[in-house]
Amino acid sequence: MPDASQLERTTRQMAAAGRILVPERRARSLRERRARTTARILGLWDDVDVLLTPGLATTPIAAEGGYGAGVFVAFNQAARFTPWTPFANVTGQPAVTIPAGIAADGLPLSVQLVGRVGAEDTLYSLAAQLEQAAPWADMRPPLAGAESLARVS
Repeated sequence: MPDASQLERTTRQMAAAGRILVPERRARSLRERRARTTARILGLWDDVDVLLTPGLATTPIAAEGGYGAGVFVAFNQAARFTPWTPFANVTGQPAVTIPAGIAADGLPLSVQLVGRVGAEDTLYSLAAQLEQAAPWADMRPPLAGAESLARVS
């Protein structure tokens, strides 16, 4: 990152914690194993076209999430909320998260579709087929405070 001052405080703290908590020897070992680990994960696509995971571990959390919290609180909260997305990010696999209904508490649910590298077309096609079979455009939870918004307009 050319100008770390442009990052949120918590992001800068996470980077600093990583430099402190992960000794150089361990970091080097992780970098050396990265290609093997990625190859092992990418080998999944020899047998499947799409991997389906939950989109999130829970229904949505407050919009501010871990903003303003200490680095370890924020990281722990993010890891518990989105445990299935990092592997796709690290390996460069395309993924799309799509609506998957409404939970008992009225909040939206989602699933993540993950594909092989370069197979975005497969994910878009599958997402379109799912939307056609079970349209979700009008499926949304009620907006909190919508009554007051209607009076303002």
